[in-house]
Amino acid sequence: GCDFAYEEDTWKTITISGLTFNVVKPCARCKLPTVNPHTGQFHADNQPMRSMKAFRAGKEIGFDKINPKWGGEIFFGQNLDHESNENGILLRVGQACSVQKK
Repeated sequence: GCDFAYEEDTWKTITISGLTFNVVKPCARCKLPTVNPHTGQFHADNQPMRSMKAFRAGKEIGFDKINPKWGGEIFFGQNLDHESNENGILLRVGQACSVQKK
């Protein structure tokens, strides 16, 4: 239901079934997406990281202004931290969520 690709870059909080998650920081991708899960070998062309570098590198999307160390990292997604879950809320596939933007 997002209006544009990578809209999660603009999110502040996500609430699912009464449990709130704070968007802590963007997620720099590790090399794992370049590994063939069947062979354990890295993709010879460093894909998909090589393609993503053109449009999701920290310097390309302005994250280097937040943290200079992020200039060369490739970002996809966000790191979240949930608030207290004293009621033991369980998350399940298909539950509705709401998003508050920055």
